[in-house]
Amino acid sequence: MKSISISLFGLAILLTLSFTNAISGKDKVPANKQEILPSFWERLARERIQRTNTYYLKPTKPAKNVILFLGDGMGAPTISAGRFFKAEMEGRIGAANPMMDFEDWPFHTLCRTYDLHTEVTDSASSATAYLGGTKTNTGVLGLTGDVKPMDCRVYKEEERVDSVLKAAIRAGKATGLVTTSRITHASPAGAFAHIAFRDWECDTYMFKDCGKKKDVPKDIARQLLEDNPDINVIIGGGSSMFYPTEANGQRSDGRYVADEWLQHMQSLGRNAKLVNDSHEFMKTNFTGVDYLLGLLAPSHMPYDADRDPHEASIANMTRVAIEILSRQPNGFFLFVEGARIDHAHHENLGKKSLLDMLAFEEAIREGTKMVNLEETLIILTADHSHSFHLVGEPRRLSSLLDLDEGYGPMTFDNKGMTPLIYSSGPAGKVNETRDNLNNPNITAKLHDKEFKQPAFVPFYSSTHAGEDVGVYATGVFSHLFHSTIDNTFIAQSMKYAMCLTPFETESHCSSSSTTLGLSALSIILTIIVIKNNLL
Repeated sequence: MKSISISLFGLAILLTLSFTNAISGKDKVPANKQEILPSFWERLARERIQRTNTYYLKPTKPAKNVILFLGDGMGAPTISAGRFFKAEMEGRIGAANPMMDFEDWPFHTLCRTYDLHTEVTDSASSATAYLGGTKTNTGVLGLTGDVKPMDCRVYKEEERVDSVLKAAIRAGKATGLVTTSRITHASPAGAFAHIAFRDWECDTYMFKDCGKKKDVPKDIARQLLEDNPDINVIIGGGSSMFYPTEANGQRSDGRYVADEWLQHMQSLGRNAKLVNDSHEFMKTNFTGVDYLLGLLAPSHMPYDADRDPHEASIANMTRVAIEILSRQPNGFFLFVEGARIDHAHHENLGKKSLLDMLAFEEAIREGTKMVNLEETLIILTADHSHSFHLVGEPRRLSSLLDLDEGYGPMTFDNKGMTPLIYSSGPAGKVNETRDNLNNPNITAKLHDKEFKQPAFVPFYSSTHAGEDVGVYATGVFSHLFHSTIDNTFIAQSMKYAMCLTPFETESHCSSSSTTLGLSALSIILTIIVIKNNLL
């Protein structure tokens, strides 16, 4: 655990330095200032949707439900390696046509991920894009590009980005958030927070950067529970952000924010439940629960490789979320994040990352089985890729974790190579030659879950990567994902499918749209029949 804390602490330092530079005046604003405006990305989405509706028959009524699955850091190399690793874990090394389940969905495409500040995004700005529909600056959550990182002030209403979750609540839908990270971490926070720095998860971290001024925004934990009381399901880690130091938390204000949430729910007469332990979560009967706050770990949830069998998996969490949300009559929006795929990559822990990916796939499989795809849109994507690679000439009948038997013996230094490597990260050597992977003491550890795959550039943490990420879709309105898109389009398409603001006046949203749509379909079928009879 010591190496984990060091690498994550180092990453936090580097991120802080990066964002400090961002507000120092050294960085230029986008050359095209239109990109800062949310209306720019909405217009592009509308144009794209209009074109798409000329290619495909448009559904005649809104999607009742939408589920967005987000594999954090799950770029194409991770999926490629995951196919072979999945077959290996199932005892099918060398199996024909290895695939992840979601690769067989009817629609898939690639997605651009850059933000306003950098060509390789972080998880905060990307969350603002795929949940809010507009690009912003690195490290910023739920605010437009007019707000610079680490801007310690109360933000104007026009600077706040309207997320699909908040739009769904206004439309009377149930909503939920599930993640294996802290629930206040960058990706889930993109659904509800408006804040200029992703690290301001509780007051303690905000005070370090902003001081104890009165005119500062609420920290992310308070925003979640105080400003968004209508979210039905919240399940993840991060309980320490909601409790004071005397209760093993990290808050400096002495507040028990999670307990305050439960008291408020009860005062409203709601059937609410607070669960602060993963083992308790697995034993709980959630029948009759309409509002759930599950804070199942002090920080992030454990890697799936380290998870106790009696602790909640991401599939367990997803199943409970859908069970609760499905009881609501007006449909729901659910965000599910496999967060620790990314965290393991940051530490060069390739095996742990792939194991978390398989656990995430199980959640996708379970969630897909629980809904009616004729009224539900399901999307799977990643916020960014990682500097992780599947390389060389590894043999199909060998383990992905073994040495490369093809190119390994041909390395100039005779030290072998592994199929899985990183461009950067803590496994990189500083002024040293690389490890001899042919050394029996090292070879014996290749399959260990704590083995760090080799990295080229020594760095506190493996960095993100900027290549396009995959987007996979199934269910109603999945046809929208038929060619390459920007990550902002994901949020816009979800709002469009559910007839949320600003798409509530689209033709499929009106009560008469079903009749009109069926009439159009009948005309098309009639023409086809007549044509066939004339031939």
